[in-house]
Amino acid sequence: EEEEEEEEEEDGCKSEAANGRRLAAFETGMTNRRLDPTKRRPGLLREPIITVRPVGNAVQAARLASDESGSYNLERYLQDEGLSTFFASNRTVDPKSVDLASVRELVLESFDENDEEVPDPLLVDFCGAEVVFPNLEGFTMTVSDGYGMTYDLRGLANPVWAASLTAVVLQLGPCHLAEGTYGLDVLAPLVNLEVFEVGSFRHGCLRDLLVVEHFMRLRVFRWEGSCSGTAPGRPVDLSAHTSLRELSFQPYFTGSDLCLCTPEEHAAQIRLASKLSGASSRKFNDLIAIRLPFLGSGTGPDRNDEVSFDVIHESKSCDFVPTISIDLRAQLVASKRYKLKEYFGDDPVPSREVEHLAERVHLAVLDGGVKDAAAKVAKEQASRRSVALLLRPETERRTHTLQGVLRRYLPAASTYVMKTHADVLNWVEHTSRSLQKLQVVPGTEAVAVGDRCYVLVLVKEDQGQFSFENCICRGVTFHPGTLHNLQSVVGKTEPNGGVFIVEGTVFARCPAGAYDQTVLAAALKDSRSVNAVPECSEFQYEVRVHNAASTENPLDIVGVHGSFVHDTFPSGWCRVPQDFYKYAPGGKSGHSGKEKELSVKVYVPSSASGAAGNPSSSKPCGGQRRRSRR
Repeated sequence: EEEEEEEEEEDGCKSEAANGRRLAAFETGMTNRRLDPTKRRPGLLREPIITVRPVGNAVQAARLASDESGSYNLERYLQDEGLSTFFASNRTVDPKSVDLASVRELVLESFDENDEEVPDPLLVDFCGAEVVFPNLEGFTMTVSDGYGMTYDLRGLANPVWAASLTAVVLQLGPCHLAEGTYGLDVLAPLVNLEVFEVGSFRHGCLRDLLVVEHFMRLRVFRWEGSCSGTAPGRPVDLSAHTSLRELSFQPYFTGSDLCLCTPEEHAAQIRLASKLSGASSRKFNDLIAIRLPFLGSGTGPDRNDEVSFDVIHESKSCDFVPTISIDLRAQLVASKRYKLKEYFGDDPVPSREVEHLAERVHLAVLDGGVKDAAAKVAKEQASRRSVALLLRPETERRTHTLQGVLRRYLPAASTYVMKTHADVLNWVEHTSRSLQKLQVVPGTEAVAVGDRCYVLVLVKEDQGQFSFENCICRGVTFHPGTLHNLQSVVGKTEPNGGVFIVEGTVFARCPAGAYDQTVLAAALKDSRSVNAVPECSEFQYEVRVHNAASTENPLDIVGVHGSFVHDTFPSGWCRVPQDFYKYAPGGKSGHSGKEKELSVKVYVPSSASGAAGNPSSSKPCGGQRRRSRR
């Protein structure tokens, strides 16, 4: 063992010494600066194109040459011979023998001199390169494996290159563009660009695409990557870019990553999404409006004025989403200035075939939305039916009126007057036609955001597993014993369920599933008929329940229908002691970190034998205490 320890110490000393020698060599190289534009010598080579590749041992070299942030800028990458190798005319050249002022195009590749892929050498900052190449007109960077990387491109938009650069080509591997601090919008000062190609990136946003509005001399524009059309939500205006001759759009993975449309279609989609709830609106809110030059021009083009428009779609899959919308395709086909070419991958495909496929997909999405909303409405009706069964009066208490029972135990009675069993069925149906048959209590209004409210929760049991039927607890997975414990507090009024009320505050409100079903059904018939749909009068809520055990971990109840949320508290419910329950925030209880305590105000029906209770009793809590003593 002592000999092994001595050998390990010797190996460690050798390794430290070797690293020290390498670091000293890099520091010496940086001190000498192999690329110094201030030192000119006669007889320098004039090379218009320079290609720079990483050296074979760039992985270790990058770690030693990087700064405290674990990266270095483009100037240091070019200056250090331990990191990069220069090529010109397919041969290795000594940078000291090249006239740097004559270089017009710089190409950065991620392959070494043996054409082998080298992992990214932490080159994420592009500052300082204008000192080395002051007269650059074209910049190209190709990274084939940049998954998860983020880049700071501000160095490319320096004042020197802003006056000279006319072409920028960025193939950055599947980088995470929008997750970095800076996106493509920092390239706005490059107003002289005529060629702008970006590709193979994930998580782009509309702000990155809008940067092309600054390039008024643009002739070639190619975009390959995702782009979310959420904010700022205005069209990409290229109508004044009359020099455009080549356009190409390709999503990174699916058509949902990038979908272009006309401004009119975008406005219609916004109107449709504004009428839907959050879960449904996301399907119709990712279109990107674009204004193109020459659309609607009636004159025939010259051959030199023809605009090539290439669109690459994903393969024909079940979740196919076209890269351009139906109306935009129709305008491009009708235009005499544009030559539209569409592809599935590398295979060309007729535009008519893509149009028919896109129409079927669009109708399928709307039809699926209608079915999803109908299923949600059916689940809400089933929950109300279960609640009505749990709160029904028992046989020995038939002398009491149903209205009195409902007023004591059903919060909906504070909104609607329900005197008969048919009224209860109308509340269960909760459709516009059935609600018209119910009398609304004067002065009653829907609960608004910020209001204090009471949520009626239905608990169901299925093969020993308890769950909430009429709502969802977001970001919380309960400890296995929590709902069992809660069920013992609620009391089994039915073999498979129970009800209780919690107190909270409304922090969000959106249209209910029944309204989504109406809107989507109208859009399925005719998208313009959506404007004729009346305003929403039926809502679903998100309620935040105060957690007395931990103010930092409130309990959020989402997706609860307005028929279970009320601003008044019925008299037939009794507050139970604040029992503590275990739950795991944000994941499965078996795989998450520390479990948290949950303590909320829980109200249960005052009758021990069932929810119906005894309406004549004015002290339901006292009755419960007497049962406890027995």
